[in-house]
Amino acid sequence: MRSQLATVQTENEALKQAATENTRYYAGVMNEAGAKIGRIEKELEEARSQLTAANQKISDRDTEIEQLKSKIQNLQSKPPEAEQQLAPAIDLPEQVGEIVNFLKQSLPPDTKWPKRIIPELRKFLEAKED
Repeated sequence: MRSQLATVQTENEALKQAATENTRYYAGVMNEAGAKIGRIEKELEEARSQLTAANQKISDRDTEIEQLKSKIQNLQSKPPEAEQQLAPAIDLPEQVGEIVNFLKQSLPPDTKWPKRIIPELRKFLEAKED
């Protein structure tokens, strides 16, 4: 019985030793796995951050595109600036109209016209007709 007890105790010690070795081994494996998980979580967080930044850029670009579309639509609905600067049609003698049209075509579009030019032309032509 003592020999059986000694054998059981020896086997028990061997099992304890194996359990301790297994515990150490699996603790190392778990530590490595935890470190890998930590690295992967960090990479995932960086990827999420990059995705958020990319989505923000896309949103900003979409806003810019909408603003440009709105500007284009506004420009298309307005006559060109040169047309806006043309004086409105005025009922004048035919010669005054021809002179004014000639001047409008000859001078740069941003030329400032004095308000008195048309009455002055009318007076001049009427004086010539008399």
